[in-house]
Amino acid sequence: NIAQLKQLIMDNPIQQVRVDSLNFYIHKRLDYSFQTIEVRSKEGLSSTLAFISTKQGKKYTDHIRQITNAIQQEEINLLQQRKQTNERSVAVFNWIAVVMFILMVIGTVFLLITTGKYLAQNKEIKKREAELIIANKELALQNEEKEKQAVELINVNKELESFSYTISHDLKAPL
Repeated sequence: NIAQLKQLIMDNPIQQVRVDSLNFYIHKRLDYSFQTIEVRSKEGLSSTLAFISTKQGKKYTDHIRQITNAIQQEEINLLQQRKQTNERSVAVFNWIAVVMFILMVIGTVFLLITTGKYLAQNKEIKKREAELIIANKELALQNEEKEKQAVELINVNKELESFSYTISHDLKAPL
């Protein structure tokens, strides 16, 4: 378990020192327990009570408890720091997500407005194009009529010239 714990705290030198101390006191406590068993088996109960009355085992257990409490407190503090960091990261992510959403909405609205204007302009252009086609046809018809009138005027002019020539010759001719 100590080896596994050391693996988990590789990145924390302070905790490594604590785990090394924990390992030391655990071995001391185990040695003390084995000595207690040995005294009991070799020297009897009264010697064992005298050995235990030194309270050396309690001292080792108290050191183990203090070290494990310090290790746990350090891990609790690290967990709180990580939670705060995580909460800040989540808050920043949420803020960025909201900003991106707002920008996307603004972009979408802009695209819709631009597309609407483009479609309205395109509709207006097609309407204007249809009006110009009709106006061109009307102008072509008017132009044809004017050409017909011009041809008629030319013909009338020729007739007038010829009539005028005839009259002027007739006037000049002796009676």
